[in-house]
Order: sequence, then structure tokens, then C-alpha cells
Amino acid sequence: MINYNLQPTNQTNNTGLFTNLTAGTYTVTATDANGCTLTTTLVINQSPALTWTQNTATNITCNGGIDGSITTTATGGTGIINYNLQPTNQTNNTGLFTNLAANTYTILATDANGCTISTTLTITEPTLLSITNITFTNPTCVPGNDASMTITASGGTLLIPITSVVQTRQTMYLRT
Repeated sequence: MINYNLQPTNQTNNTGLFTNLTAGTYTVTATDANGCTLTTTLVINQSPALTWTQNTATNITCNGGIDGSITTTATGGTGIINYNLQPTNQTNNTGLFTNLAANTYTILATDANGCTISTTLTITEPTLLSITNITFTNPTCVPGNDASMTITASGGTLLIPITSVVQTRQTMYLRT
């Protein structure tokens, strides 16, 4: 029978199996029944830890839309990294999730060894766009072209604030 001794943990057995070891340098000595020994040194390397390098949420364009997206990237770990998005339970190995509604999402990155990290991102949406006031004046003569209309809207995401709309015959113009 051959006995094995592992240093620096001073574990001895006759199987040569040592478990629950951390990364580091180990010396193994094998001794047979006659007291003959063989010693070797082994290095156990630890994979780099999983870390997030990108976490980006793109918000919804219009209230009630589903055009939000999440882009995540993790590095480190071992092998291919898979990404899982909750609460939609979507999984891929790209970290890109599209056609998302406004919500708070948890992303879990898992490497080939089952090591995981998680993060939370929120996709928001603008408030509902609504017309809050409309006023107008009738043309003074028929067929007139001096009518006017003022529309006030709120909510949404306005790139150019619209303060009034003027209609002349069948054509509408925006006035800011």
C-alpha cells in the first residue's frame, strides 16, 4: 500500500485523493511499504473571479412600449459565460436582451464551473403622452385662412416643445 502526504495541510491517506483545496502550491509525498518515497510539487491555480465590465439599460421610447434593452458583459471565470434575465427567464451567452418592457431586471452571469454574479438594472418609460388643452379660433370669413388652434400636451419625451399648431386650409404647421 502507498501512503500519500499533502503539505502544507498535513493530510495523509492511502488513496491520493485530497478534496476541498484552495489555490496554492502543494507538495505531495508518496511512501511505499518499504519506506521509499517520491515527492512532487503541484500548483493549483484559481480562475479569475467573474466581474461585470458592462451593464447598460436602454429605456423605453414611448409609454407602454417594449423597445427597451439590456446589454451586459462579464469577464473572468472559466469557459463560456451564460447570462440569465429575470423575471423573463431568458438565457443566452451574449448578454444582450431586447424587446423589453419597463421593469426592474436581475441578470445572473454563470461560468462553466457554476460560479455566479448578479446585478439589477431598471428600464423606465416616459409618462403617458396626453393632450391637456385645445383652444381654437374660427376663420373670420368663409373660406378663411385666419383660423388658429393651440394644443397643449404633457408627458412623453418631447425633443422640440410644441406650443401651437396653425391650420391653413388642409395643411398643418407646427409653431414653436
